[in-house]
Formats: sequence, C-alpha cells, structure tokens
Amino acid sequence: MKEALQKWQKQTNTSLIYNPNDILDVVVPNSDVELAISAKNIDRLLKGTPLIAQKISDNVYVIKPKNHY
Repeated sequence: MKEALQKWQKQTNTSLIYNPNDILDVVVPNSDVELAISAKNIDRLLKGTPLIAQKISDNVYVIKPKNHY
C-alpha cells in the first residue's frame, strides 16, 4: 500500500502525507496521475496540497493533481 502511494507521488511530483488514521487503503493507480484511495477526513488529508479528490463512493476517492484534467 505504501509502495503504491510512494510510486504515485514520484510520478506526479506530489507529497501526500501517508497517515494511517486518514488513509485506509490505497488502490493501484488507474493511470500515471490518478490514485484511488479509501480515506476518511479527505479534506484534512488534501489541505495544503495541489491535489483534488473525486468521490467514488463512501470513503473512496480518486485523487489527482489539480493541473491534470
């Protein structure tokens, strides 16, 4: 799980802090810029980062850098 997050961070040049209290699970990225995560407190998790989250279902989000659309 942490490895997938770290690989994605390197590809997107972002620094999403891994916090086990907020990030429940990380799904292998759909693409180089998208990462599916299961998380709670998504607003706190993304605060101050250049990332946006799209809610898929309860506590499941796809996150990606704001400059990738």
